[in-house]
Amino acid sequence: MRNVLKLNHSGFIDSYWFYADLLAIASTVDADDAWLLNNYINLRSVESASYPFSLHFMNGPYFNLMVDYLKCPFLKTERLRKDVEFNPSRELVACLKALIDSGSYIILMVERREIETYQINRSRPSPHEIMIYGYDDATETIYFADNTKTGKYAAKLSCSYASLRNAYLKLNIPEERELHAYFYKIQVHACSTYSVQRSTIKAQLADYLHGRSSVEPYTTEKVFYGIYIFDRFLAYLTLHLKEGFVLDLRHFSLFYDHKKVMCERIRRLLPDLKTEYRYEEVVKEALLIRNLMLKYRMSKEKTILLRTMRKMEALKSKEQAILESACVALD
Repeated sequence: MRNVLKLNHSGFIDSYWFYADLLAIASTVDADDAWLLNNYINLRSVESASYPFSLHFMNGPYFNLMVDYLKCPFLKTERLRKDVEFNPSRELVACLKALIDSGSYIILMVERREIETYQINRSRPSPHEIMIYGYDDATETIYFADNTKTGKYAAKLSCSYASLRNAYLKLNIPEERELHAYFYKIQVHACSTYSVQRSTIKAQLADYLHGRSSVEPYTTEKVFYGIYIFDRFLAYLTLHLKEGFVLDLRHFSLFYDHKKVMCERIRRLLPDLKTEYRYEEVVKEALLIRNLMLKYRMSKEKTILLRTMRKMEALKSKEQAILESACVALD
């Protein structure tokens, strides 16, 4: 038997699995892309002693990576215990197949070194979440989605039943990690009452432009929002020049994702927007910044980093001017 659930990966967000998986699943029933357009507007960065820089979308009050799955009206998301749902009398793959046959997508943590698709040769553990959405008994193949070792999200990955069993059984993570004991089951459903909300988009754009968050007004952490992310990037790169720590390139990928989604939002909602600059120029510059950082990781040439910082500084004022006009035009 073969059963492969539908996915619709648009390519707007590739930086992190928890954003890309949600969109790939929800957009199979969200024909107007209302969830995409209403969200992924504001950005959030936390400064701590452990991490000099972090970057995520700010769609609502943040408490864990799965917060948007519980909020999205096109999804029914359940957190389930592995020791209960994976019946000991049934083999793992049989349990997963039964879930898929019920129309459920599964987010499960595995040891990626055991899955040939990743081609991971390092000795240290590589635990990670994958989203399983299909199987084929004839070839004993499991279909799943995840970010590959290049960092890019891929929706059409596969592995053998045997590899998945090993990846599940050899997972070794601390018990305090949520997915040590749990997995997520996700089902889709149509929601005719949810639509594109121009007033909500305008309010979030205003938050972004003022570097604030109306949905998270109080926090004990040192948090930065919206347009101030440009300044946080510059501080992050300056600190790297001083201390030499390894840069996390996923931040630059998410930065590029943010610009891709914003460009699509403006294209759909404000096709006649007249500004000095076109937002497509912002997207192009964000892609160049990401690619420059990839080049810097290979060469370690300081001139590349300094060029990136100059571009980041110039891009801030260009984006600000366009989004201020967009905010007015949304009235």
